Amino acid sequence: MSDTSTDEHPQPRPGDDPDLHGQEDGTVEDDGPAEPPVIGCTRCEARVVMGSRYCPSCGVPLVRSGEQAATALSRTRRRAPWIVRLLVPLLFIGVLYAIWYVANTDPIEDEKDDLQQRLTRVVDGHRTLSDRLEELEADTDPDAALGAARAALATLRDVQDETEGVDSGTTGRTTRVRRALATDRLYLSAVVGVLQNPRSPLLDQLGRRSARAVAALRSVDDIAPTKDAIRGTAVLGESVRARAKNPSGSRRTTTSSSSSSAKRPPFVSAVERVIRTGSSARPELTRGFALLRAARDGISTWDGTGARPTSADAAVAEAERLFTAVARARTRAAGQARDVTARQSNQEAIRTKLAAAYEAGGATATKVQGCIGSFQNTPAQGIARQCLDGVRPQSATEADRTRSFVQSYRSARVAAGLGATPVL
Repeated sequence: MSDTSTDEHPQPRPGDDPDLHGQEDGTVEDDGPAEPPVIGCTRCEARVVMGSRYCPSCGVPLVRSGEQAATALSRTRRRAPWIVRLLVPLLFIGVLYAIWYVANTDPIEDEKDDLQQRLTRVVDGHRTLSDRLEELEADTDPDAALGAARAALATLRDVQDETEGVDSGTTGRTTRVRRALATDRLYLSAVVGVLQNPRSPLLDQLGRRSARAVAALRSVDDIAPTKDAIRGTAVLGESVRARAKNPSGSRRTTTSSSSSSAKRPPFVSAVERVIRTGSSARPELTRGFALLRAARDGISTWDGTGARPTSADAAVAEAERLFTAVARARTRAAGQARDVTARQSNQEAIRTKLAAAYEAGGATATKVQGCIGSFQNTPAQGIARQCLDGVRPQSATEADRTRSFVQSYRSARVAAGLGATPVL
């Protein structure tokens, strides 16, 4: 064989075949078998071929179902802070309450309820005044009617102040109430003026103002019942004119009342003595409230009897003394009422209610006196305003108990030949 012969399997030279990667010396390295990728076991950290379903060392499943994966993922999440977990249900409850409140709240009805309460106070004052006016006669002392008229006028002014800044609303109820109160105020001012001065020129205007006030209250009857609230105007006119013609009639009344008192039942006579004791403080009570109103609204608005106070401070100081005296008188009358001899169950009820009425009156006067004395370094106007506002609940209690006594005592008083309504 020749030396130039080739081997049976000649080796290709580098560069002859681009798919062959040779080394610098011309030799070619064959590719070995590829090792599969591995992962670490989540439990024992052993190296496991990817795709294995179980770890060959500890046997833990490596391929999880969707439910298992979700459970594992949820375990890795952090819990929200406690305040966040608390606020979420609270916000949800708040949203539900807001929806319920909006669905069950009617602002128009709320407006009507407020107006009804305020208008009812005015009407109650009118009915008390009407009872006093219907009891007037030519020879009857008008002090009780005057006190009731002033109280009704004061209540009306308070209600006017309360409705001054209130929106009229979509129905215009507040506007109608304001107009009715303005007309009614003219009537009450005329009644006060005539009772104070029988020769007042307002006497000739009573009829017209009364008719207008009745019509004005009728226009708001859908808010609060006002029927028959204004009565006794004609009786007032007749009484004032008769008193102006016969000023000496009061002496005859005293004589006739003393002769008729001997015919009254002992129980009625005892009750009337208690009422006279309690009503003796009414002038002080009336003037005391008038002084506080003047201190609150300005001395120029004085509408009480007697001398006008020189200043707001003087009015508050005098009112404190007057209410102290009223509290003593009403408390004394309550004690006398409890000492009245009652032989029947209805008499026992009358006696108990009379004592309760005077106890409430004493509590009202005590509250005002204590309110005035509790303020230091406060302007008189502020004291008067806060005390008048603060005594309203107690005054309402006194009015309720007085009304209860009057209703229970009415039949016994009428049977004795007296008027239907006593003046406490």
